[in-house]
Amino acid sequence: MSIALISTRIQAYSSPRRSPVLWMGMVVFLINGMDLLSTWIVSPNLEGEWNLLQRVFGLGWLGLFAAKLIGGAMAVAGYSFYLRHRRNCFPLEKLQDYSSFVRFFTFGPEEPMLSPQGLTRLGVSLGYFWAAMQVLVLWVALDNMLILQGYFCPIRNVSEMGYHMLQSALIGGAAVMLYYRVNFRLYNQNP
Repeated sequence: MSIALISTRIQAYSSPRRSPVLWMGMVVFLINGMDLLSTWIVSPNLEGEWNLLQRVFGLGWLGLFAAKLIGGAMAVAGYSFYLRHRRNCFPLEKLQDYSSFVRFFTFGPEEPMLSPQGLTRLGVSLGYFWAAMQVLVLWVALDNMLILQGYFCPIRNVSEMGYHMLQSALIGGAAVMLYYRVNFRLYNQNP
């Protein structure tokens, strides 16, 4: 392989657009690996596992690995889509009002939801959200290790499902808030 070809490949992977995606891929791999490892340490027989593939369908470790691979790939691909297309969802005219920006960024102009631009907006939102929800996987991995040490959230005594819904609501709410704040700041930085 020639040095010029190697240099070209290195530049392709270190381009500003690819770098965040590669970082996201490494983070997703690390977080999902931590979750699998913590599950193995706490419950190698998967007793009490909350993943639907195990709890409802009984797919065991193979199902968990498959879920991690597919979910992780979707998170990285979604984040890549978000980075490539988010500027296409910005309003063309300058909006100083945050709520007007949020409305336009989410729904766009008066266009059908199934139009190409409407589907792009949906893909941008879902891509970001799925990637951001990987923080929930990190929380679960840390939660597993705390349970092993005898620490757990008292809400679990009342409702295990309620606790998991609370986790999802907190991470999801923070992800949505960050989504709009970061994009509004990026929008206002554009000339």
